Amino acid sequence: MQFYTFQADQIFTGKEMLPTTAVLICNKQGIVYDIIDESDAGDEIQKFKGVITPGFINCHCHLELSHMKGLIPEKTGLIDFVFSVVTQRHFVEEEILQAISIARKRCCKMALSL
Repeated sequence: MQFYTFQADQIFTGKEMLPTTAVLICNKQGIVYDIIDESDAGDEIQKFKGVITPGFINCHCHLELSHMKGLIPEKTGLIDFVFSVVTQRHFVEEEILQAISIARKRCCKMALSL
């Protein structure tokens, strides 16, 4: 399995800021595998300015469309994505809210398990 190592000025787990020596380990799909000290991370650490917040993007940007998960083909480009969202997003409000609630719990559980 191929892994990627990331380090930033700070890493936020959802509960706390980690020491500056923390390194985030992700698999090829971007799923968090572990957080380790830089002394154990090897030589290929990708370093960034700012803060890494695992799970933040899924919880923040994608909740509104969580009821559409799996409906829109991946990697078709922005225009096709936006067109699909506009033409296919009409669901019963109860279904939308239920999907948001499920996705929110899943994202928060992932962030807090780090």
